Amino acid sequence: MRGLDAAALAKDLGVTEAKVTAALQKVHEALKPATPPKTGTSTTAPTPPTAADKTARDKAFVSALAKELGVDEAKVTAALAKERAAHEAQHKAELTTRLDAAVTAGKLTASDKAAVLKAFDAGVLAGPAGGPRG
Repeated sequence: MRGLDAAALAKDLGVTEAKVTAALQKVHEALKPATPPKTGTSTTAPTPPTAADKTARDKAFVSALAKELGVDEAKVTAALAKERAAHEAQHKAELTTRLDAAVTAGKLTASDKAAVLKAFDAGVLAGPAGGPRG
């Protein structure tokens, strides 16, 4: 939920940007784990959260944000989905521009570009925040 556009979210929820910004800060602080996540050992990578962990975290975030803003959870869920889709579309457009430049420069073929975009659409590539999409 990082990188949210508070202005767009505020517009979709019918509240002020200042109220959304304050609520996001409060909710992020309230939901911050008491102990840092396990980072693994020197020979192993940290264990990534499971799909159930992500779902539970997202549900807690939506619930807390809705409560803080005094807005229905379904409305918050819809606004966040809209924001996520817009962010993903922007990221794909930026990726496409970079890939087009690489094809023009002869570093990639059009087929390479298509494969990368297919991987992006499938959620295989890391998103702008550094983690897998979806």
